[in-house]
Amino acid sequence: LPISGKVNFFSGTTLLGSAPFAICGDNSPGHQNACASFSTTALPHGQDSLTAQYSGDANYAASTSSPTPVTVLYATQTSLTTSSSTVQHGTSVTFTARITTPQTGAPPISGTVSFSYNGVQLGTVNVTNGQAQLTTSALPGGIFDIVGQYSGDGNFASSIDFAPETVNLLNTITSVTTSNSVITQGSSITLT
Repeated sequence: LPISGKVNFFSGTTLLGSAPFAICGDNSPGHQNACASFSTTALPHGQDSLTAQYSGDANYAASTSSPTPVTVLYATQTSLTTSSSTVQHGTSVTFTARITTPQTGAPPISGTVSFSYNGVQLGTVNVTNGQAQLTTSALPGGIFDIVGQYSGDGNFASSIDFAPETVNLLNTITSVTTSNSVITQGSSITLT
């Protein structure tokens, strides 16, 4: 017999919403699978416990799911800037990652920011007052996307940003001198 009725979804004892059933999964003879789906953005920050309660119908008894734990973190945005987008090789450059959240009244942001390029780690810095800074002169010549990856913490979700950086190789001058400006064919000459 088809399953009817609805499912109520709860956060703790708070009703989040309801959804009707739709057929899903294996519905071969002898099997009856029905699903109810519900989406929400209303979960509060912190630890939560979600349950689903089936209302039952004329043929099927009501039932309640086991609680499912979920952790809701504040969203963050990482903004990565560079002290100079183009530097000479061997010159120090400072990368600053600023971590913000749109949530008002949130606690201070903690955690770390990992700085890297092309999969090469430059260093990891603690977040203080919403930002982390790394100064380095270790970049090789080339054009890179510097990555600033915020780790997140117990209250905040991780986030990432990129900053382009060009490292120019140092200029060189090549000159040549000879041991003699006039020689006899077959004689030795030294080029420096």
